[in-house]
Amino acid sequence: MSASGTISPSDQALLAAFAAWAGTEEPALLLRLGHQRARMLLEAKRTVSSVDPITSLQASHKAQITADPSRVHPSWYVRALQDESPAVQRSVAEAAEEPLRSILLRELRLAAAELKPDRPPDPEVLQMAQTLWTERLVGDLPSRDDDPPAINALVCLSERRLYQLHRLMGLAKLSMLADLDREQFGRANRSRLHHFAGRLAGPIDPRLTRLARNDWTASQPFGRHALAGLGLTTLGRLLGQADPHRLRWALQHRPYSIAKRLRVAASQPQAMVKAVIAWEGRFLDLALERLDFDTLERSIT
Repeated sequence: MSASGTISPSDQALLAAFAAWAGTEEPALLLRLGHQRARMLLEAKRTVSSVDPITSLQASHKAQITADPSRVHPSWYVRALQDESPAVQRSVAEAAEEPLRSILLRELRLAAAELKPDRPPDPEVLQMAQTLWTERLVGDLPSRDDDPPAINALVCLSERRLYQLHRLMGLAKLSMLADLDREQFGRANRSRLHHFAGRLAGPIDPRLTRLARNDWTASQPFGRHALAGLGLTTLGRLLGQADPHRLRWALQHRPYSIAKRLRVAASQPQAMVKAVIAWEGRFLDLALERLDFDTLERSIT
């Protein structure tokens, strides 16, 4: 079972396959996985959607077989091509549709007049180049029942609202620090710090306080974006709990540079500590709640 208490995607696929093809042999086949796992799967089967298993598997396969361009930030396409030969870069850019074509030309510093080859390329080689250059990009279903809040935030929020969420998560974490100089922040952020401190009232493990202080120090190179950098660390650690395939699919929605920082945070040792993840999850919950409040407040005023 997943951390959220719902059946994992791999187990959903397994149960759908059993339902589609096992027939009366299903109980016996399940027992081959061991009594404990068979019992868990049979119990979980009650929560699985009543959608026809073949239809479910086909929909999942169709979504995962290739990446949806509308769900991939252009920087990932640039990243996929930057180490390829000039010939491959030009052939791919020539075949790309707008606006991706113009983005590739600009970021790879290619001139439109240079895209046409001197002589016709080998059709088979050309097809391979235009097919395989995106092989590291992944597809998946637009939504899944087991998506944690961190995945939903990364995928569903606009760029502006995600940035605001990062800043709010940073403020929520800083509210743990009793000795924080709050005068360095504007009036609105001081109010938010006070709000978060009240919501987090109670004993706090000193080790978590030290971690929050260290995270704040590590965020200083972000300059005026330090608060967002602090919140980015929180989101990254929470993303480390997600299914690896789902995580890569979600990261593709954001600029490659941001996704890389999130992946680094997800791979930190602290991302494996349950107490740390519990607090980071609390910061995300509080930030999402405050994001909705701030949005409502702005709409009224």
